[in-house]
Amino acid sequence: MTRLLAWFARSPILIAIVSVVLLGALWWTSCRPTPTPIPPKEQTSIDSLNVTSPFYRARRDTFVRVESVYVAQSLRNRSGAMTSSHAADSLGALANVALRLAEAERDTSTHWHDVAILRGLENDSLRSANGGLLTALEQQTQARTAADARSSADSSRLAAVQNLNERLAADLRRSDPPCRVLVIARCPSRRVVAVASVALGVLAKIEYDRRKP
Repeated sequence: MTRLLAWFARSPILIAIVSVVLLGALWWTSCRPTPTPIPPKEQTSIDSLNVTSPFYRARRDTFVRVESVYVAQSLRNRSGAMTSSHAADSLGALANVALRLAEAERDTSTHWHDVAILRGLENDSLRSANGGLLTALEQQTQARTAADARSSADSSRLAAVQNLNERLAADLRRSDPPCRVLVIARCPSRRVVAVASVALGVLAKIEYDRRKP
């Protein structure tokens, strides 16, 4: 037995091989990462989010389309109302000119008739402008309602995801601590094990060459 130990001590290559084998066995038996199971409550939340995802996206897309349609219609009606308002301004200016002519010539028929027609057209344009603005305002309100509904759905979805993330993070903090070697050192990674094995082999070869007669 003594002779075997002495021979073993004089063989650096054998020492290196045994060290590498022991290091690999230690990592394999004690330091392999084990998957952390997802608790049933969190798994249920994940499944629920996955199942409701198509419905959520379809509902959100619907809100976006409705909002876009109402915004576009409101802009068109607003533009039409502005056009009618400008037309009313022009007709009002013409009616004022006709009024001054009627007053200057003391005409009792022709110019006053023109004034009446122009004032009527001006009123029609103003009513059209007011109606367009009211319609544009209603459509803006409907667009805002759709935007609020979309925002509410997004907020609810985000809150659910954040709650799940917080619970998963808490579960990870409560899970088993990382494996340690002899309770005092963290388990080495595969890269560390590989580098240590190569280093031991190189050192063993250097020591062997040094002792070789």
